Amino acid sequence: MNISKIIFICKKQLIKLIERIPVQRNTQTDDERNLPFLIPLEIGGHLLRNLSVTEDSFRSIAGYSQRDAKSYYLYLIVSEVVSSCMSCIRVAGWIAESEEETKFGYPKANPGNETISGRRVHHLFHRSIVDEFEIRFRKLQEYLCNLICFSEAADQKYFKLFLTAEALSDIRYANQDITEFFGKSMGNFNFQSKELLTRCKALADDLDRDKCWFLNSSITFDSNLGLNIMSSIKQRYKKALSIATSGEKIVLGPTYKVGYGGSSKSAHALAEEHFKDFTVEDVKHAINKIPVICINVLSRAFEIADIEYPQKFKQILDSARSGGSATKELKDMTQRDLEIGDLATTDGSDVAEILEVYISSYGYTSYRVRYLINPKIEEIIEEWLPPRYIGACLLRSQGVRDFFIQNVIPLLKIKGTDWIEKQTDEALYNYAKDTILRMAQEGHLKLFFGDKPKSNFNYRFQKD
Repeated sequence: MNISKIIFICKKQLIKLIERIPVQRNTQTDDERNLPFLIPLEIGGHLLRNLSVTEDSFRSIAGYSQRDAKSYYLYLIVSEVVSSCMSCIRVAGWIAESEEETKFGYPKANPGNETISGRRVHHLFHRSIVDEFEIRFRKLQEYLCNLICFSEAADQKYFKLFLTAEALSDIRYANQDITEFFGKSMGNFNFQSKELLTRCKALADDLDRDKCWFLNSSITFDSNLGLNIMSSIKQRYKKALSIATSGEKIVLGPTYKVGYGGSSKSAHALAEEHFKDFTVEDVKHAINKIPVICINVLSRAFEIADIEYPQKFKQILDSARSGGSATKELKDMTQRDLEIGDLATTDGSDVAEILEVYISSYGYTSYRVRYLINPKIEEIIEEWLPPRYIGACLLRSQGVRDFFIQNVIPLLKIKGTDWIEKQTDEALYNYAKDTILRMAQEGHLKLFFGDKPKSNFNYRFQKD
């Protein structure tokens, strides 16, 4: 059997199989659908009940005046976890309802509901939800970074200094803004600033400054105190990554264009996202990664609070450290199981070959790829890509013989494996590679990825 016939039969059979895939109704109950969000809710509730802070004291006494500053800060963070999961449950219900309407034509999906340029409304609605949860995710990322850093300085006095210094920084920035835009500073704020400065100096003198990761390294808490009291988010992020677990690196890794700016993109007035088509799948990803980071936050919170896990939650919290609780979509943004010689796609139309693998000092991986067909920019044939810019793996360089026996033989409807056994591994790899390239060239590759394949690339550079 020659290669042309193999390719023709494979393409024909694959297309037939894809066209026959039936639309499935969602048979999940509310409890089953909400389970990923209910688990951190329950764990968070348990931790809140076992901290020494009460809701009344939390709401009525400033953090720096709390007797148990550590419990206060943990109560604050766990409350954010609970709030985020509640929001996820709200949106998960809408997603289930929306998908049923789209697939089966329920009344709400009728054209009459799309009065303002239907597609645009869907895009903006999806984007509004994605923005909300990206901001929540960014806040949880910052809390997780702080907890990771606190794991090396978990004494009560470090939490007290952290809360006091943060309050001092906040009030000094506020008074500066008031002075600049309203002309006069507030005496109340000036008085509080002096009081907080005195407290910070007394606390700092009694602590190891090398463990005060939350302070600007040049701060001395004297009369010449500047505005930059606290360390930057990037500094905390880099320190946290240096001691983070595998699971924590997964949830700290998702970014959009820079190493630590990630989810804060949704909070800024950027003009670069108007061309991205937000879909229900984007909404799903935005809410499904929330419970993953929540579990990581709760795992660190239990550790710092020195409270034993409830036995029924132990496996879940332990798995957070290894990354076992992370969704595939979240893992794929920071780590991929790709080797030299594998073929992958970035947008469902191109085919790229993995040429080299590089692991950074932070434990994240980049891949040097060569575009074999349909590069987005004709002048760029090879480049380095982080995992999030690489889509589905199309062919693995290892185990290609098993791939043919398990997947290709059934498609060709050949009895026995004599033909496979006569071929070398290199020949089989080249047969599969040639098939994939021809499918990409003829536009059939996109059948595997839906009507609008996902891509993280900026399409404004594409030529007409």
